[in-house]
Amino acid sequence: MKILAPSAAWPCGALLLSLLAFQPSLGADRVGVAAAVKPEASSRPPGGETTTLRIGKSVLYNERIDTSGSGVVQVLLLDGSTFTVGPGSSLVIDKFVYNPSTGTGSLAASFSKGALRFVGGKLSKSEPGVKIKTPAGALTVRGGIALAKVNGPNQARFVFVFGKYLSILRHGQLSKLVAANQMFVVSGSGPAIVTNATQADINAFLAAVSGQKTKFAGPPVKGKAWPKYYGVQPTGIYPDQPFVKEQFYNGATTQILLNGLTQVPVPKPPQSPDIR
Repeated sequence: MKILAPSAAWPCGALLLSLLAFQPSLGADRVGVAAAVKPEASSRPPGGETTTLRIGKSVLYNERIDTSGSGVVQVLLLDGSTFTVGPGSSLVIDKFVYNPSTGTGSLAASFSKGALRFVGGKLSKSEPGVKIKTPAGALTVRGGIALAKVNGPNQARFVFVFGKYLSILRHGQLSKLVAANQMFVVSGSGPAIVTNATQADINAFLAAVSGQKTKFAGPPVKGKAWPKYYGVQPTGIYPDQPFVKEQFYNGATTQILLNGLTQVPVPKPPQSPDIR
């Protein structure tokens, strides 16, 4: 099954760059701008007070950005990288060094909880890539797009949509994804498990980032069509085509990815990773 790269959920290009161009200069501490904001979201610069985040507001080095249960924010950095964080998320730009004339420098961020979509700019195009620290492990994104859903140190998923690679350093063990549409699953205290990301998985991540409350259609019924899973309708009749459960439902849960919805019974291979 072909999985399409998610399209940008917010305006981009010249419009976003104009936001950067007309911001007042804040010196070396300014790393980017809030390019899109869906209230409620707030930010707190180092040593400053927490304020409501507005579109066009400069984002400073080491500034914490938090979203409420309905807030969504996209941060556009000076190198063209974007972090889009969904509801109930927390992001800090820990390090940003960028030379526009050479396109080189370094970028590091901390993402402690919630849903994230990262689109790499110029700093992700060369080594050492972009570092994103999470409770479940330290990620490195080299080019392209990555998606993340972090619920804690032992409950997280990370999708490599496309690019050079996505790696995770967890408990001293380094794992790397080099094929597009693969996913790290952290379920328990052990190492990250590698599995393929289906179109339904991609849709679920995008729903979490954008704050959509996608509903699961319900459990399968013998002799009926397989139910929808995050907007994707599998073909075939349950349970006559068992490969469908691996393609669409392998390791699937609803409660982790979408705002605590109650999990419904879904067929899964016994060895499939399961986040609870």
